[in-house]
Amino acid sequence: MKVGIIGVGLIGGSVARALANRDVKLLLSDTNPTTVDQLRRVFPGATVGDGQTWVQEADAVVLAVPLEKMEVVIRELVPLMNEAAWLVDLSSVKRPLKSALLWASQYVRVLSLHLMAGREVNGFDQAQADLFHGCPAAVVDFGLGLPPEEAVRWWQMQLNTAPFSPWDLNQHDDAIAWVSQFPYLVSRALEQVVLAEAPRALSLAGPGYRDTARVGRTDAKALAPMLQSNEGELKRALLALESKIRAWREYLDRSESGQCQSDSLVKGLEG
Repeated sequence: MKVGIIGVGLIGGSVARALANRDVKLLLSDTNPTTVDQLRRVFPGATVGDGQTWVQEADAVVLAVPLEKMEVVIRELVPLMNEAAWLVDLSSVKRPLKSALLWASQYVRVLSLHLMAGREVNGFDQAQADLFHGCPAAVVDFGLGLPPEEAVRWWQMQLNTAPFSPWDLNQHDDAIAWVSQFPYLVSRALEQVVLAEAPRALSLAGPGYRDTARVGRTDAKALAPMLQSNEGELKRALLALESKIRAWREYLDRSESGQCQSDSLVKGLEG
């Protein structure tokens, strides 16, 4: 089995490290010269170079590049691929890529996956062979139905993820807005507000604050295209949060004025 990976940062690099422990021949491509040097040292048996030079021999080509570059890479590489090969899309949102994936499926087999194992840091230096162990994972129907179960199962076994759950494209992207992008915005807002309003309090910050603020430290520039693609669902999430915060403030106001007992406050916060 020959697996090519385009974009060998945190996600692509972790896929590479996981597959290096298997009976897989790696073909690797990255635009960062420092990463390319690292790849040659870490994977001495791999082919490292421009994907266009090795894509024809790959049985599967994994795309782990930034969302804004994904369509260009798809349209450049697919015409050069073996028609029996798999194009494996690992983008975290799928709506912006639907037309490109449908186009690609005319020439090769396409597998649209999402591995829920991102972190607030990027780059091959952060890649781990066990990054995907037990992580939630999705296989997405982008308009042609779900792929064969055995194809999805192969990736689950290689990466040791949880079983892949099937998703319609729009349902998947809406769900990601709530459980990935919305938490990022909340986390980022938390740290920005504390830094602005109570910076001295950070000297007392323990694991609870650090864990909550950690997600918001992900590079905003990298996430902006994904946030924009889910703009409508994120607005819904933020409006729901505003409503909940407003209700909590009302409970606290009543508590301060003696109109709200402690048990009522707890019920308000829990509800």
